[in-house]
Amino acid sequence: LRDIDPRDYFEGSWELYTGDPVEVVIQLSGSAARIAQASEHHPKENIEIIDEDMIRYCVTVNGLDEIKRWVLGFGTEAIVIKPEYFKKDLIKIGKHLVSAHLIDLD
Repeated sequence: LRDIDPRDYFEGSWELYTGDPVEVVIQLSGSAARIAQASEHHPKENIEIIDEDMIRYCVTVNGLDEIKRWVLGFGTEAIVIKPEYFKKDLIKIGKHLVSAHLIDLD
């Protein structure tokens, strides 16, 4: 274990988690676009400005767990473009939250 360099081990990770490399493309608008542009979130991120209120955020991360939480925090201001399975996972989470909320209201 002493031969493991943490910088090498976590290279490509969003923060601490690791996994297989995944190219993620997200369209961000409003305050989400401004937050993403305000500071660097990943050393290999690329931000394409679409207009004054919208950007395309591209990054290759190792695993989706951490970036998933980041994207969910932006709510309707984030649209996942790719990968498709990441988009479907977030849709599933959204449906779960809606159904859980409706059950709590009854």
